[in-house]
Amino acid sequence: MNDKYNIFTIKAPGILDQLRSHVVVANPSNKDIAFGTMAVWDTGSPICFISEKLRRLLNLEFSRELPGYGIFAKGSINYGLVSIRLVARGRFFDVMAAVTPDLHRGPDCQAIIGMNIITKGQLMVSFKDNSTIFSFSIPAVDNNDLVDTAVSNDLETSFGYIDTSDDFSPEA
Repeated sequence: MNDKYNIFTIKAPGILDQLRSHVVVANPSNKDIAFGTMAVWDTGSPICFISEKLRRLLNLEFSRELPGYGIFAKGSINYGLVSIRLVARGRFFDVMAAVTPDLHRGPDCQAIIGMNIITKGQLMVSFKDNSTIFSFSIPAVDNNDLVDTAVSNDLETSFGYIDTSDDFSPEA
């Protein structure tokens, strides 16, 4: 993989109702405290989210609050800095994330990737040969073709992520 890019492509059979990938979320003060989890990519979310369970595992204290209007929160929600790695052996990106008690995305999903990461790169979703192809790169690639540039990972199911590397931390 080119060190300049943090890039991946995921191919899944059929039409997906969610874009999901494996990520590593770390404590930005001590990246040795890190956990792998599934994350849903949500272009309607202005910032990233992590579950309360993941916040506790990362030993993070979020004291800042912002108004929470939406499915997951009413009133105010706590937020703070987290580090997120999108690809195995890729670099961490420090971003703001809010904490919510439950992401309502299943027990294997402890994070939501919001626009504060998505706008840092290039997101492409396409449908070809009865498969959904989801690609992302930070920074955007010069040739506008993420599928040819990225290392492909074929999926067995619509929601799983197969990664043969041993670089991801244990699941959160």
